[in-house]
Amino acid sequence: MQTIFSIEKLDAHKNYALENLDKADFLFSHATKVLAERFKDINRRYERAVILGELYTGKLKEALMETGKFDAIDIVSVDNETLGFAAQSQECLISFMDLHHMNDLPGVLIQARRALKPDGIFMGAMIGGETLYEAKQTFQEVELEKHQGASMHFHPYADKQQMGGLMQRAGFALPVIDSDVLDVSYKTLAQLLEELEYMGEGFALTEEKPVYENSFLSDVELAYRKKFADAFDASRIQASFELIYLLGWSPHENQQKPLKPGSAQKSLAETLNAEEVIINAQD
Repeated sequence: MQTIFSIEKLDAHKNYALENLDKADFLFSHATKVLAERFKDINRRYERAVILGELYTGKLKEALMETGKFDAIDIVSVDNETLGFAAQSQECLISFMDLHHMNDLPGVLIQARRALKPDGIFMGAMIGGETLYEAKQTFQEVELEKHQGASMHFHPYADKQQMGGLMQRAGFALPVIDSDVLDVSYKTLAQLLEELEYMGEGFALTEEKPVYENSFLSDVELAYRKKFADAFDASRIQASFELIYLLGWSPHENQQKPLKPGSAQKSLAETLNAEEVIINAQD
């Protein structure tokens, strides 16, 4: 297994986010709202659910309890990507905003499916592959021009197609994958980078970022503004954040069967009311 993320760096960023997330919690707040709404649409009540994660999970628990679908909810942090549940011991697992940091993402999903009782549900929210495409593209272009090479400056995130394949590979029945894209406006590149730190999304890859002169970020910001100025205010820059939502069931003989390809009357986006959200970061 390739080690992409440094556990030590992730822990340091998570600890920082636990103290500062309220300064940039829009992704977590939006994901909380979406997951709560989706559980309202499930015609079932759960004796106990488990939330996997640490950031914002208290507010997620509160929102989920308000749906009236749960008797009790536990919060568990994932230690070294080992869930530690006995096989077929859980009826509802909810992964909240941490799957995108897993070195062994397929393995974690397989563990989650195995931990579910027959017809148990897994639901998750994670950062997706369209996130920060503007910043990634601009950093790469400037670095290639100025330094004849390109390095990783932001985390790689899986996209919807990849997550769909991984859910199927893990053995989930009736998997559903969709996403929201949140368009966020920032006054400066520094403000964007600062908010990533607040979220716990500071650079945590095992490889090190190159150290460049101070003018490098100035060049990046100039190029960013030329290419990705906010459509409503040219003095600001735009950054996109994608949230991917996962839903799957542990197989059970009485479950409904998936429709034949091409037989659906509505698209997945229409069915799930996938949306685009525009946010202005605080000044």
